[in-house]
Parts: sequence; C-alpha cells; structure tokens
Amino acid sequence: MGVREKKVELFELFYDLVFVYAISRVTLILEEPVGGTFTLSQMAIYIISTLTVFQAWVFMTNYINRYGQWRWHEYLLLSINMFAAIYLSQSIRPDWGIANQRVFIASMMVLVVTVQTIYAIQMYSKVQDRGAAKQGFVCPGIILCLFLISLLASYTNLNTSAFYFLIAAIVMGIVLPLLEPELYDSKLVCFPHLAERFELLTIITFGEGIVGMTRFFDIHEFSAIPWTVFITFFMMFGCYVLQIHNLCDHHRTETGKRLMFTHYFNILSVNLVTVSYLLISSGECDHSFTASLMSTSLFMFFTGILLDSPYYHKEYSYSIKDYLVSLAIVAVGVCVMFAFQENDFSILYGAFIAVFGNLLLLSFKFNKHRPRKSVEPVQEE
Repeated sequence: MGVREKKVELFELFYDLVFVYAISRVTLILEEPVGGTFTLSQMAIYIISTLTVFQAWVFMTNYINRYGQWRWHEYLLLSINMFAAIYLSQSIRPDWGIANQRVFIASMMVLVVTVQTIYAIQMYSKVQDRGAAKQGFVCPGIILCLFLISLLASYTNLNTSAFYFLIAAIVMGIVLPLLEPELYDSKLVCFPHLAERFELLTIITFGEGIVGMTRFFDIHEFSAIPWTVFITFFMMFGCYVLQIHNLCDHHRTETGKRLMFTHYFNILSVNLVTVSYLLISSGECDHSFTASLMSTSLFMFFTGILLDSPYYHKEYSYSIKDYLVSLAIVAVGVCVMFAFQENDFSILYGAFIAVFGNLLLLSFKFNKHRPRKSVEPVQEE
C-alpha cells in the first residue's frame, strides 16, 4: 500500500490566516520594552499566548489530516473554531489583566470543545475509527478540564492559581500528544498533507515577521543595516524551506509527532527573532538582554531544524559531525553578539553569521547528494 495523499483545501488556508493573525497579535505584548528589556511577566504571557494559539491550530489540523472529508458539520465546527480564535486574538493585549485572561481562557475552551465535538462525531459515525478518534477526544478533554479550573479560579479571586492552571493546560497540550500510546495505524496520518500544512503556516509566520524588520527601512537614510536585517531573515526562511521542502522525505508513513513538536520551536523562534528586531530598532535596546534573546531564538530555530533530520532522505541524513558544526556556527554568531557590547548592531551581524553559515551547510548537503539529471547527447542525423 502506497503513502496516503491528500490535497490542502482553500478552506484550510483561510483557517491558517485566522491563526497567523492571532500569532501576530501576540507580538503586541512585547512592543513596549521597559528599560530596554521585558519583564518576566511579559515574557511568560508572550510564550503562553504563542504556544496556546499554535496548540489550538495543531488540534484541528490533526483532525483534518486524519479524518477531514469536508462534510457540513466540519465546515460548521471549523467556522465556530475560527470565530473563537478571533476572540482569543482580541484578548491578547500588552495590558493583560484578569478580564483579558478570562476571555482568553473561555475562547480556548470553545476551541477545544469544537475539536472534541468533531472527534466525537467521528467516533460514532465510523466504528472502525473509534479507537483512534477516542484519543483525539480524550486528550483535549483533559486540557479542557484544566482550562475550566483556571476560569473558575479567576472568578474566586484565586488569580495566581488561575494562572498556574492555565500554564498547566498549555504544558499538557504539548506533552500529552507526544506521550499518548499510538493506538491507531500510522497509515491513518497523511504525512505529505501534514508536512505541507506545517510548512504553509510557518511560511505565513515568516511573512508576519517582515513587519518587524520594516522599522529599519528609513527612506531618508540609506545604510547597510536594512540589508543585513532583510538578508538574515530571508536566509532564515531559506534554511527552513530548504530542509522542510527539499531535504525532508514527505512520502512516508509516519505519525508526525516529531514534526508537530519541532514546529513549536520554529514558530516561537521566528516570532522571537522579530521581537529582537523590534528591540534593536526601538533605540532602547539593553544589549545583553537583546543578544540573549536573539541567541536563544537562533539556537531554538536551528534545534528545530536539526530535530527534523530523521525525516530527511537517506542521502541527506545528518551525522553527529553535522549537528556539531551547525551548533558551532550559531555559537560563533553568538560570540560576535556579546563581544561588541558598545555596538547594538553587532547583534545583527552575529545573527547574519549564524544563519549564513547554516544555510551554507544545508545547501552543501543538498547540492552534494542531489541526483543529477543525465543529459543524453544529441545524435546528429
């Protein structure tokens, strides 16, 4: 039996746009640095919001990948899901308060309930899928309970407890799908479709990141800085596309758990790079903090890429030496960031070195082992 194929529908692309809008809203939390840095509270809310939005997208995307046939109830529940995602987006604000937190949690609960409902329908409409669909029903149910406890705690003035239960729900949403036993046939998962969905969402996220770099482009003053920022971000995009689109073998039978996990790194790191750009362009940049943020983002980004390497075609497989070289290149870039404390733009140059070096490594791996098409000589008549 061959690898299962499935087409990405236009409705799925519209669904992606709603969640990319939500991800872009998260950046608002970190638009007002305090003394050139962000508070622990700001960073915590930022990371929680990003992971929550991506998690909600993953839940529904997994269902569509496995069972989606675009029946009327699927259109209806996805529409409700998107409606709740917009409310979730609007609750994400720099001045996060308990009222915003309640809307955030309630919106997430609606998102989870739509996922549970669509899995429940699948469980009782097709007996052969009951065992597999049950996993998709139970996991969000556990998370829903934690969100409910968090919401109730917020109404009883237990705000700290409410926040901790919110964190617990997010962590469980990441961990449970990875730890759950695989009670279903992996052939149920259409890996080419799943890879394309993650690829498209990440590419659109890169598009949102362009907004963060535009602050460096001053029509009244031309310099090398905008070019450095643009080329670095473009090369990051190139690294991602080269490995996911060219090096990865999409035509395989696989559950895709690793792919899901690594894209938490990819989505979060791209957004954090954008935030680093915002800090540098604001003129209120605390060098050590911003360098640390950019360094963490790049290590996270390339860790996600390296963790995807088991999906690569055999001829492109990474060795331990390749892993070490990749991380060493990032380390060199980080050293440049911290070596020149008096110049904030050294962060940009360090990022350029880290990304450029890894793009060369990926390109070398691809070009060295890429099959060459033989050109037959033209026979003269």
